[in-house]
Amino acid sequence: MKPRYKTAFIVLALAIAGGCVFLFNSFYRDAKNVAIAKLNQQQLIHAREVALGIEDFFGTWIRSLSSLSQLDVIIAGNAVGKRYQQLYYEAHREQIMAITRLNERGVIVDSYPARDEVGTDLSHQKYIRELLRDHRAVVSNVFKTIEGVDAVALHVPIFRDGEFKGSIGILINFEDLARRYLDPIRISQTGYAWVIDHDGTVLYTPNQAYIGKTIFAVMKGNEALEAIVKDMLDGHEGVARYGYDKLVDRNVGPATKYVAYMPVRLGPTSWSICVASAEQDVFADLVAFRNKLAVVIGGLFVCGMVFATLGAKAWLIVTEEEKRRLAEEKLRESEARFRTVADTAPVMIWMSDPDKLCCFFNQGWLQFTGRRLDQELGNGWSEGVHAEDSERCHKVYVTSFDARESFTMEYRLRRKDGSYGWVLDTGTPRFSTDDVFLGYIGSCIDISDRKASELEAQRHRAELTHLSRVALMGEMSASLAHELNQPLTGIISNSAAGRRLIDAARATLPELRELLMDINTDGRRASEVVRGIRSMVKKGEPTRQQMNVNDVVTSVVKIVHADAVLRACQVQISLEADLPRIDGDPVQLQQVLLNLVLNGFDAMSDTPVDLRKVMIATESNGDRTIRVSVRDHGSGIPEPLRERLFAPFFTTKTEGLGMGLAIVRSIVESHGGMIEAENAAGGGALFHFTLSVHAPVSETRVERAALASR
Repeated sequence: MKPRYKTAFIVLALAIAGGCVFLFNSFYRDAKNVAIAKLNQQQLIHAREVALGIEDFFGTWIRSLSSLSQLDVIIAGNAVGKRYQQLYYEAHREQIMAITRLNERGVIVDSYPARDEVGTDLSHQKYIRELLRDHRAVVSNVFKTIEGVDAVALHVPIFRDGEFKGSIGILINFEDLARRYLDPIRISQTGYAWVIDHDGTVLYTPNQAYIGKTIFAVMKGNEALEAIVKDMLDGHEGVARYGYDKLVDRNVGPATKYVAYMPVRLGPTSWSICVASAEQDVFADLVAFRNKLAVVIGGLFVCGMVFATLGAKAWLIVTEEEKRRLAEEKLRESEARFRTVADTAPVMIWMSDPDKLCCFFNQGWLQFTGRRLDQELGNGWSEGVHAEDSERCHKVYVTSFDARESFTMEYRLRRKDGSYGWVLDTGTPRFSTDDVFLGYIGSCIDISDRKASELEAQRHRAELTHLSRVALMGEMSASLAHELNQPLTGIISNSAAGRRLIDAARATLPELRELLMDINTDGRRASEVVRGIRSMVKKGEPTRQQMNVNDVVTSVVKIVHADAVLRACQVQISLEADLPRIDGDPVQLQQVLLNLVLNGFDAMSDTPVDLRKVMIATESNGDRTIRVSVRDHGSGIPEPLRERLFAPFFTTKTEGLGMGLAIVRSIVESHGGMIEAENAAGGGALFHFTLSVHAPVSETRVERAALASR
């Protein structure tokens, strides 16, 4: 079996095994969930039956005692009434431990059979306080009698003509109540019931050691159980699951239980019953199902492997035969198909052999150039490349060819009408199945429209640069106007004084007077001109808006793309995602990046072509500022000149005015940031500036930046 077929078979076997494991887990998980749901439902039913049974038990006694409390002899508490109480006890002595009559102050006035308790004040008992306050039937919590028996007291109020006259109550053996309603509960092997009162005290559980303790002490530190108990104490019902490894201070190992709980409402007193079963009971019922399921899934795996083996063998035989049959036909059709596809493709396609000579051009190429195939073969195609792009195009092609690497380049190619159009050429090396280099295949698309857009963007950049100069001249004109206004005012004043002197001397010099009047008129006109210039350059507010710095970077990259191609430079970007937005002027920030990027291009004029790279990066500093970096691979910054870089009228270019970096600093500072320059490790210059997410606006700097962006 061939290696690739062996791999396919192994993958198929693993897929079948994975599918079987998935089915097993899926069925077993569903069965487990069903078993847990069934257990919870059973426990909830038991809890509800017990709660209703206990509520009905106490409800029956309340109704019976209420009937007894309405007898006049019971209300009067006379000898006949006491005899009725004794007869009531005798009739129910199998179910109650005692019957007691209290007066309106909570003092025992009669008790049978415990006569010695007469006169005992029970008003301090919580349930008696509730009885005296609310005049309603009350049930006490479980308490120990003098004989050491767990008991519950039930009292109903007695009224005479609507006036509270005490109560009559009975004492019920709680153990009998538990044996009747709670002991019979057995869910599977470990299921049992436990009861807590409204304070969380355990009233009943099969483990006698925990009765009388709070559930929080029994399961100390168990957050899951504490949450369940709090829900129980709030009078809610439900099902839940909790894990534990300790009971009080005794380690019992990790265990999990499923519980169903239900409130028992006894008037002012409330209990909560909980039915619990261990997780092992759920798993015990699933053992047989799991074993059967494992056998079934195992059988499916074996059958699947048998069918997969037979199917794979049959598929291999059919595939090999089909390959042999189609091999010759494919070889005959291959070249014709390729030519058909290539000639109908919407792009220009070319191919070259291992000797760098082109051996194929599709109809799209020939229609674009208007030349014959024999004219383009070999190196003939290079005759149509624009002279300014020829050397660069040839270098990229040869360098990539020698390195056996893919390439992408842009150049101008002559159309059949003699004009030149921009094309984007992408070449990829070709290899045979045994990794023998066969040459290159490439495709070209006409990007003339895109280049036109780039040239438009370039013109836009030139306009921005021009507007920066105009802004500076405007700022200088404002200063010049201020300086010129004083001597002009002096001219006006002097001419006026001369005229007054002449008038005072009664001189008859009409020519001189006319001359002085002309000087006065010219001076006033000059003053008006100066005032007009100052008005034109008057300070104004910039246009601010919420913006993403990454958008500015990408727009600048588009603007300088044409310059980068013409100067054989690369522009790379590294942008941090989800940058916070800032409040700024996108045109001004464009101007900042344009200045820095174009300076980088200029600085790399003597750098080898393959190293001419400008990197633009953005990142959040974490201190409510954004850092933007522009790094080139030029000659760097001479150390003596570093301190003067941002000074106005300082430049290292013969044709520069020295205002570019001064404007850059002005704009950055107007956005609440600062800019620095340094020599980068490995050569070149690194300019980086920060922008405040909430920039404090400086009026003077904002105005200066606004002028620089106009």
